[in-house]
Amino acid sequence: MKIKDFISKYGGLQFSKLHYRPGAAFTSEFGLTERYKIINGNMHWGYPGIHNGVDRGYSGVPYKNINNGIFSPFNFYKSGIEDFKGIGYGCRIWLYHELGFVLRIAHCYPNEIMIMPQLERGAPVFEGTFIAPIGSYGNSTGPHTHTEIEAWGKNSWLEKCDGLEFILQEKFGDKSNKNITMEELEILYQKTNKTQLWSFDKILQDYKLLCNQASLSFLNSYKMVKQTSKGASTFYSTKALFSM
Repeated sequence: MKIKDFISKYGGLQFSKLHYRPGAAFTSEFGLTERYKIINGNMHWGYPGIHNGVDRGYSGVPYKNINNGIFSPFNFYKSGIEDFKGIGYGCRIWLYHELGFVLRIAHCYPNEIMIMPQLERGAPVFEGTFIAPIGSYGNSTGPHTHTEIEAWGKNSWLEKCDGLEFILQEKFGDKSNKNITMEELEILYQKTNKTQLWSFDKILQDYKLLCNQASLSFLNSYKMVKQTSKGASTFYSTKALFSM
């Protein structure tokens, strides 16, 4: 699929025709954002942390209602499912797109996933398919979806997805390729509940530790580059790309 045809199909760069979580509020941003820190085995909210994806919560109706559900935003040529038995992500749905990325969706309860047989077979999933209601399976503070996109080729990881890079460049210009600035870093720590009074030296020390723990070599509001055993791989903000 040509990238300009892909953009046009879904309503232009604002992706106004895309259908994923209608009405659901964004509850946690991508990248460096307010998260939690594990202290003595307990979660303490109010510290900056690295978030691979975007979280969205309720859409104003009971969470098991179809209107609070998850719909496939695109046609995917292949799929998969991982069940972590309620640990971490709880479980993750994998959806592979021909443009060069994999979309992952976390925290659904396995027994509520409507397309489980397709996922277990690795079958295609088509645009508009009702996947599941949102859930709170795994390390979760309440019913929501965690959605992340990573560069992926037909059979292997990619360092980056050229199509997604094009969309970010068209929407945000050169900002999409600039690393987070020290000014942005300081502002975020000053807005975060438990770190408002930290000195800049302490902020810098903590940020470097977070990057080392996450194996990050690049980070801004739109994407991050992680070093893995398979080489460099880029995660993208679904909100920045698709308002999703």
